Order: sequence, then C-alpha cells, then structure tokens
Amino acid sequence: MNKPPDPQSTSQQTTRRTGWRLWIIALVVVVVALLGMWRTALYRLESGVLRVLGPDADLQDVSVGWPGVVVIKKLSLKSPEGWPAKETLRADRVQIVPTLRSLFSDRMIVRRVKIDGGYLSVLRNKQSQLKLVPSIFDPAYRREPPKPYSERLHVTIEHVELGHSTIDFYDASVEEGKLVKLQLVDVEADLHGLRMPERDAHTQVDIKGVVKGEKNDDGERLDGPFTVKGQVQVATRESELAIKLDGVDMRLLEPYLLRRSETGVKRGKLSMELTSTVKDRHLDAPGTLVLEDLKLRPGDNFGSTFMGMPRQAVLATLKDRDGKITLDFNLEGDLGNTRFSLNDTMAVRVAVGAAGALGIGLVDVIKGVGTFGGDTVEATGDAIGKLFGKGKSDDEDEDESKAPPP
Repeated sequence: MNKPPDPQSTSQQTTRRTGWRLWIIALVVVVVALLGMWRTALYRLESGVLRVLGPDADLQDVSVGWPGVVVIKKLSLKSPEGWPAKETLRADRVQIVPTLRSLFSDRMIVRRVKIDGGYLSVLRNKQSQLKLVPSIFDPAYRREPPKPYSERLHVTIEHVELGHSTIDFYDASVEEGKLVKLQLVDVEADLHGLRMPERDAHTQVDIKGVVKGEKNDDGERLDGPFTVKGQVQVATRESELAIKLDGVDMRLLEPYLLRRSETGVKRGKLSMELTSTVKDRHLDAPGTLVLEDLKLRPGDNFGSTFMGMPRQAVLATLKDRDGKITLDFNLEGDLGNTRFSLNDTMAVRVAVGAAGALGIGLVDVIKGVGTFGGDTVEATGDAIGKLFGKGKSDDEDEDESKAPPP
C-alpha cells in the first residue's frame, strides 16, 4: 500500500526547484548584461578608431573580433591641401590590438598596431620638420574643429609594426622651390615603446628596407639596402641612431652633396655608416662614406668642381684608385641655432673629408664650397681645423694666451 506523500519533503523539493530557477535566471541576467557591456565596448572601440582616422579616411571594411581586435581592410587617408602626395597613408590590412582593460575606460591603450602592404608619405618641410599622417598627429591639418578636452578620445599606442611597405620621402629643405623625393621599398619597421601621444618614452627603432634607384642610360636600376637602429625620445628630440646605406644610387643624393653648378653624377654607388647622437639639442654624428664605380658627367667649363673639389683632380684620383673613394666625416652642430643647416653642414664636411682623403688642396675646396650657405665659410674653417686635429677651442686658447696680462 502506497504511503501518502510527506508534506515536508514536497515543500523542500519545491523550494529547491525554485532556488535553481532563480540561480538560472540570475545567471542569464548576468550573461546578458556582460554581453551588452561587451557589445557596447566593441562599439566604442570601433567608433573610437573611426574618430581617430578622421573624415578623410576611406576604407573597405572594419570588423571587431575577440578579444577586441580591430581589423581594417583597404584603408586610405586622403592628403590635405598642399601635401606632395595624394595619400598620407594607405594599407591593405591594419590590425589594432587594444588591452582588454582599456575597452571599459575612457582611455584607449593600444598594445600593437600592425600594418601590412602599407604606403606612407613623409614630408620634411622648409624648416626641416618631419610631418607624417598629419590628419592624425598634427591638429593644424584636421578639417574638423578641435573638441573640448572632456570629449576627446585619449589613445596611447605602444607598438607599431610595418611590413612589406613603401615610404615616399619628400624633402623641401634642400633647395628653395624644389622638392627632393626618395622612395623606400620593401620596408620592415618595428617601433617599440612608442606611447603616442604622450611622447615622453624612449622609442626603440628598427627599420630596414631598400632605397629605390633611378634607371640609368642603359635602362638598369641600382637599388641599395638601408637600416636604421636605435632609440628616439620624441618629446626632447634626443636620439641615438645607427644608420647604414649599402650601395645606394648616388644620383639620388646629389642634392645633399653637390651644388646646382657642380658636375653631376652619371653613375655611382654610395655606402655610408653613420652613428648619430642628439643630446641637449646638440648633434654629433661621425661617419664613413664610400663612393664606388663613380662616373661624372662632362663638366661645363675648365674650372668645374665636384663636391667642392676640382673635377679634373677627382677624375685623376678615381683612375688611380679603381673608382673607389673612402672618406671620414663628422657632422656637428647646435640644432637649436636657427643659423645651423644640416644640409649645408653635410655638404661641407663631406667635401673637406674627401679633400683630406684625396690629398687635394684645401684652398680649392674653400672656394668650391664657400657659397653653399651664409654660414658655410665658418663651417668650412671649423671642419678644416678639425681635419688637422685643431678645434675651435684651440684657437680660443691661442687667442687668450696672446692677450696682454691685466
């Protein structure tokens, strides 16, 4: 005979089932809330990236996946008025990896930005200032008015990788009214510890690629690899960089080494190793330059020069040395001095170094380079003094020794 159900047991089972239902409902509510927060965070991330790119951005697709990785396909940033190229940035694919914590805060911390199949145009203006992606990094170029500080999106970028990319470098500081262009291809770059826009960190720089040459009279093109390694602090502009060029087409670098009136290069390779240090706005950059397979274009007159030296003397020396010249030079100067010109200094120091290496009379060199710029004669005298192991301080000491006693 069946026993009647125990009222107390039935009540406990009912309570247990009710408890499980409540737990399930609570869990569903929590999951739905988390999903809502996650979708909101992803939306903020996507809209934030689009805000950073600005109204000049054109892209095929943007998607956000786990864990908050943004992938942009076929990105293009149009250039502002007056920019030398049609685009400031172009990329087949951009991957942006933020930290999870930053998705739920008002400050976006991007751990890594990886750009594949990219193109970048860089401008060195007349004041020798480097400009890149101005719509993002230079407020003066943005079309939209600046937002109040409380409404701005704060973004910190820690690491940037550039792969299989091309960089067009435009230089307006070499000659008035003329724009010098260098094209770098197959560029691989790694910028670590960038921390933009704070700019107070020491950024590790590792860049390599190829300087694309021009076709010669035979239709051949001379390409030369390059590397840049070291560190840069954007805020103070202090840096320690090792720069190396290997067999670059010398015709591309003529504007930095020759005056317009000088004999040009028909063919030649240039290799250089330079260690540059900028500290307290003072530049110190010793280097070695090697010219190979050098063939000059015909001179216009008997007194024509090359790198400040008599053309005939250079040709004779090249013949004796199998077309190869190795010379040492040292770039020095106060970057805070408005009279200092890196381009003029480079031309003068290389010319004087070449004269020392070739044994050519320095009086001819002074005549050859004395018209580069307003301070070139002074720079030439300083360079010649150092060529013989005598610096400016030695002259000052000599003058002081000749001064009458008080």
